[in-house]
Amino acid sequence: MRLRLALVAVAAAVIGVTATGGVAAAAPSVALGGGSGIVLPDADPSDRDVVGLCTLTAVGYDNSGSLVALTAGHCGVPGDRVIAEYQHGAGVIGRFTYSSPVSDIAVIDLDDAKVAPLRTVGGVTINGIGAAPALGTIVCKEGRTTGNTCGITWGYDAVYGEIIEHACSMGGDSGGPLVVGDRLVGLVSNGYTPGCFDPGPPPFHAPINAADINVGIADINAHGGGFRLF
Repeated sequence: MRLRLALVAVAAAVIGVTATGGVAAAAPSVALGGGSGIVLPDADPSDRDVVGLCTLTAVGYDNSGSLVALTAGHCGVPGDRVIAEYQHGAGVIGRFTYSSPVSDIAVIDLDDAKVAPLRTVGGVTINGIGAAPALGTIVCKEGRTTGNTCGITWGYDAVYGEIIEHACSMGGDSGGPLVVGDRLVGLVSNGYTPGCFDPGPPPFHAPINAADINVGIADINAHGGGFRLF
């Protein structure tokens, strides 16, 4: 009798049956953070990124406590669906809700029931926000195309709020987090030709522009529902 009761208890735990006869909610199954690849099925490849692929900048919460993510503004427009690159089976895990008019940054409202936030993806850990790096500072980025790369900071374009740096980035890396240590300072936005791997391996490529994260978050806090890091 004890054995039968024990087996019943184990079976109930496995299928998630509660004491009241309900079914326990499944834990979020899609782990995402700054550096995770995303697929954008609604993207028009003629005027956006390469075949609807981009990279998340960071995951956090909006003013209402809902889980949201940041990426490059040119990756999508409000209403566009988002799918995790390596977990297509999870279906749509979020939608674009805001694209800043003053910085190349956008907000994605994530499905809290599906997404588990990460601080570390690949070679980048994000534990806070930092100021735009000074000339000569080494910065690193994580992107779904070229992974973790680092390079020197060449300057800052105050007109566009962009960090000019030399961490190898290519199509699909857009939105990838740019960090100094574990501080998020920007996100991969655009670059010049030749790109890295066009004529040969890094560092023989033109600089990359990264949108200053402080400019983007300031606008999101004022008009886009707010953002704070996970």
